[in-house]
Amino acid sequence: MNYFISPTTGVPPVLITTLRELNFRFMLLQQGERNPIKSKVGLGLDFIRDSWHLFRQRRALQDAGVIVVNSYVALSVLLLHRLGLIRYRKLIYFGFFLHAPRYFPLFRWLFRMLLTDQDIVQVFSQHELNLYQQKLGLKKSQLLYAPLPYQPEQKPAATLLTSRLPAEYFFAGGYTNRDYAALIRVFAQRSEQLVICGASLNDDLPTGKTYGNITVFRDLPRAEFKELVAHAQACLLPIKDDTGAAGQSFVLEAMAFQKVVIATQTHVLTELIEDHETGFLLADMETELPQLLRKLRTGQVDPAQMGRAAYRKLVRDYSEQAFADVLEQTIRPYSEQQTYQQQ
Repeated sequence: MNYFISPTTGVPPVLITTLRELNFRFMLLQQGERNPIKSKVGLGLDFIRDSWHLFRQRRALQDAGVIVVNSYVALSVLLLHRLGLIRYRKLIYFGFFLHAPRYFPLFRWLFRMLLTDQDIVQVFSQHELNLYQQKLGLKKSQLLYAPLPYQPEQKPAATLLTSRLPAEYFFAGGYTNRDYAALIRVFAQRSEQLVICGASLNDDLPTGKTYGNITVFRDLPRAEFKELVAHAQACLLPIKDDTGAAGQSFVLEAMAFQKVVIATQTHVLTELIEDHETGFLLADMETELPQLLRKLRTGQVDPAQMGRAAYRKLVRDYSEQAFADVLEQTIRPYSEQQTYQQQ
């Protein structure tokens, strides 16, 4: 029996559909969705609770086939396997990413201790294939790229949230690996309107002093965040560290609503954004953004045309079918095997 193990249901719907078609059994450690934006203590407590629930269900995994695991609970599955408490043919660590370089040594040690040659770490960018070979010591055969799937949706109607905002505004959103401080310094010297939606854990967002053209939201519901993206003039993505797949979901959502994305130039974002075609990649957001804002204001750039090009790229390169094909091609050969890994 093949299993999908996840702390919650908060995964791409196409993953659920594909695994059901492959006759996977689902093992959810908690019903519903979970807010991923938490302190390190909160995340640690979630990991302990998830690991305990998994340990209690270990008997079901004595003779598993392929196990697809979502989130860092994959480390618990690997540890139980290392201890001989479960058996499987193959493990696929779904959607792995590591934003902070300071954790590279820790995960290099964990993977060296727990991963086998048959296990696979699945990532959402081509850049991470080389990055994790170099920094985490993974073999090429242990890594798998699959495009992050995104299904375009109908543009949400304006509610009181956006109707109270200026008719034209630039929007920056998200929590991890963001450099909002640099963005605020730029707009503090300009007249264009900036709207930011971060989390209470973003310590570079202002709490006291604010500027007349900068509006800051924190911890908004998902539907309201999406509304801010859909009604923005353009979207901004300032990134701190050029590691991991930071900002991918934000970019794809903006592309789905035909929005130009102006982002820090990172290896991962270079895969999503075609510079000057579907968006803009800036080596230094603080020095280059003011000039670009002037071009947008004077009509030297056509954001509508670029937004349409971004949408076409989304449909072409990040479809649900493209993701499903990669996943099925990886899983099916191992689903048909009969031998089990043993530590």
